[in-house]
Amino acid sequence: SLNARAIALINGGRPEAAIPLLEHALVLQPRDPEMLGNLGYAYMLVGEHARARSRLVAALDLSPTRSATWLNLGQTYAELGRQDAALDAVLTGYRYSTRKASVRSALQRAATQPQFSPAWRDPAGAALSRIEAGA
Repeated sequence: SLNARAIALINGGRPEAAIPLLEHALVLQPRDPEMLGNLGYAYMLVGEHARARSRLVAALDLSPTRSATWLNLGQTYAELGRQDAALDAVLTGYRYSTRKASVRSALQRAATQPQFSPAWRDPAGAALSRIEAGA
């Protein structure tokens, strides 16, 4: 399927190549929250944060408990300079997650490792602090 091919491209470090596949797939299935979320993630990875936000929000409108989509929206909001919205989205994603330890680990990496932007490190660290405090 187009979605599976797109995921392979994203995982292979080629999100820009996944975008046209996912856009085409959404023409065929415009209300698929997984494909919308994957497209939002791909746009986030290539730095097109406004497009990422719109696709991620559309995915959550269809499936509001997708934790990965909430977490990607949090990072996207952070890159857009919306730190409060980023924190809220990350905490919502954590609440819906079935793999809370994995989310905490990812937030720890995002908050401390230099490959992540300062815009994302701050809300990731704030979310981790709130999670550890029992928020």
